[in-house]
Amino acid sequence: MTPVLLALLLALPAAASPSSGGAGPAGAQQEYLRGTLLERRGAYAEALAAYEKALELDPGSAFLAGEAADLALELEDWSRAERWARRRLELAPKDGKSQMILARVFWSRGQEKEAVEAFEGALKLDPASIDAIMALTELIAPKEPKRARALLERFLSGNPEHASQVLHELAKLDAQERRYPAAIEKLKRAISSTRPSRTRCA
Repeated sequence: MTPVLLALLLALPAAASPSSGGAGPAGAQQEYLRGTLLERRGAYAEALAAYEKALELDPGSAFLAGEAADLALELEDWSRAERWARRRLELAPKDGKSQMILARVFWSRGQEKEAVEAFEGALKLDPASIDAIMALTELIAPKEPKRARALLERFLSGNPEHASQVLHELAKLDAQERRYPAAIEKLKRAISSTRPSRTRCA
């Protein structure tokens, strides 16, 4: 988005809140857009302050709470990240992304047990989430490689469209266990799964 377009957006009255569904305070959207501009400029602390101002104007926005949590994570401000992650979970408890954001906060703080539980919660809400299965298995693989493998294989059976990423992770587990031929075989399958199929001419 160009600076000119962002400036125009900031000048327009907002018809709806950044939260999904329903109208909200006009000022909240303006603060959110201002935060977006600041974030693009690299002024992360100021951007987070703008997102928090937007949340003051639209406290029911799960979207804004998630944006604030994500940016607080970037700033390594764990307490604010957890605050907004929990707010998002409170506002959107059935959205797997709420659990994902909270899990990332826990992981960043070294709270592995809590992170695992939150990633599992995200997968329960969205069993097809490639982000959730990748994060969960990456977290548990060093200590529980067999469980990580079982989770990946089960996910692959139900979500073949993600074969490339899952096979790559399974190959890493094989390599970790020094099963190099199996790792190479899975890497070949991962590569072949990304190739477009050729249409044979009659």
